[in-house]
Amino acid sequence: MADNMRILYDELRVFMRFFMVNVRAEAEQRIAFAIQQVSMILNNTFFVIAWAMFIYKFGEINGWGVIELIGLWGYSALAYGLTFSFFGGAAELKRAVNLGALDSAMLIPRSLYLRIFSLDIKTNTLGDVIFGVSALAAYAYFSAPGVWGALMLVAMLPAAVLIMANVLLITSCIAFFLVDSEHISNSAFYAFLDPSLYPAGGFQGLMRVVLIFIIPSLVVGGFPIEIAAAPTVWQFLLVWGLGVLWTGIGYATLHACVRFYESGNLTGARL
Repeated sequence: MADNMRILYDELRVFMRFFMVNVRAEAEQRIAFAIQQVSMILNNTFFVIAWAMFIYKFGEINGWGVIELIGLWGYSALAYGLTFSFFGGAAELKRAVNLGALDSAMLIPRSLYLRIFSLDIKTNTLGDVIFGVSALAAYAYFSAPGVWGALMLVAMLPAAVLIMANVLLITSCIAFFLVDSEHISNSAFYAFLDPSLYPAGGFQGLMRVVLIFIIPSLVVGGFPIEIAAAPTVWQFLLVWGLGVLWTGIGYATLHACVRFYESGNLTGARL
């Protein structure tokens, strides 16, 4: 057990080193870096305003009002921002496979699963993190979910990030089978992401079951906001159970698909 924990610690330490190298490289262009963050914050703000106008005009959606909507967009933006900030390399897997550039990652005597996540970061998503924290703070202030609800909301966030990161990885694995699969992979990922940006009260019956257990879109959006309003332990455990499940699916999918990888035999320096 101690040896396994030491190996896991070493893998995570190397992962964080790759992450910090990527951050320093991206932050060199300070003006572009700042513009990216502001652009993402404004983009999310405009969407919230549009939804607020819709609710003001047509009324609440099965109990979902403007306050819940702010919490939803805050949670989804924060999960998205953390996913692409720490695990954005999964989105680059498509390019690495198509160019035959996955060789360098496979040759490193470290976990291929973690190495792929650290291939790249998306610095513009740090704006999503800032927006998400601000929106969730506003949601907590106006909705007053209580200490238990607020703690549970924060505690479910890592599970939501794990789900989103592994769905991103799984959809990127299409590249092992199709040439120039970027459009298909992106479409598949955003088909998962889009429902998370809509009020969860609008999904009922079979559709709700599908979007929680089969395509876990609501788990990275509206479902945690509903749990925070009326927290129960079994719902919290359900979210974390899905997080662990999709981590296992992502890990197994990667190692099953990488068997079909054919090196491009490209030459040149790679970091």
